[in-house]
Amino acid sequence: MKKILSALIALMLVAGAVYAEQFTALKKTGDMTVKVVIENDPLKVGNNTAAIELLDEKGGAITDAEVSVYFFMPSMPAMNYEVPASNSSDGYAAVIKPTMPGAWEAEINVKLAGGDTHTATISFDAK
Repeated sequence: MKKILSALIALMLVAGAVYAEQFTALKKTGDMTVKVVIENDPLKVGNNTAAIELLDEKGGAITDAEVSVYFFMPSMPAMNYEVPASNSSDGYAAVIKPTMPGAWEAEINVKLAGGDTHTATISFDAK
């Protein structure tokens, strides 16, 4: 009986993880769209993986940009940091690490191969 109960609890935990919400944001900056998908919504305090896609005005992927992400708490400006985004199979990837619960903002800074720079700002909560 204990084994069956343990198996059911484990199954429910796995099912909950499969159906966890993702945070998704789309922001337009110039002729480019920035899409950010983060594995958790709300984000958790600690490491959260963010996938960042850059799309040109025709919807094509931009893969030759330099991307960094600057995170900060608007209510506590000293709580901030910046991380580079690395190239990934779908665009770019960064690890977002909120250090405490609350409202955060992220500025996705993009420097295109031609030298143009763009910034897209997203807001999110961490719990």
